[in-house]
Amino acid sequence: SGTPADDQSKPLDIAISADGVFSVNNQILAKSDLASLMDALQKEANGDTNRPLSISADGKTQHQSVITAMDAAGKLGFSHLRMTTIEAAPPAP
Repeated sequence: SGTPADDQSKPLDIAISADGVFSVNNQILAKSDLASLMDALQKEANGDTNRPLSISADGKTQHQSVITAMDAAGKLGFSHLRMTTIEAAPPAP
């Protein structure tokens, strides 16, 4: 296959912005829906659902967007999930 071994275990990261836009490993998705997210995850993982997957959501992200991300991960068979919340920086004085 020719890919370095550490690339195989590289964690996947789903980031969800405050307005519900998904990105997978810093690649913003054209559409923020379940099908697009599942497609992007499959491509990034190369079928390896044992890779760790983190879901990072902005503190103001709609709950439904987080559910969609968890649903995509579950449907594809990812079992190593980690959730993180990104708090917005306080406005400068």
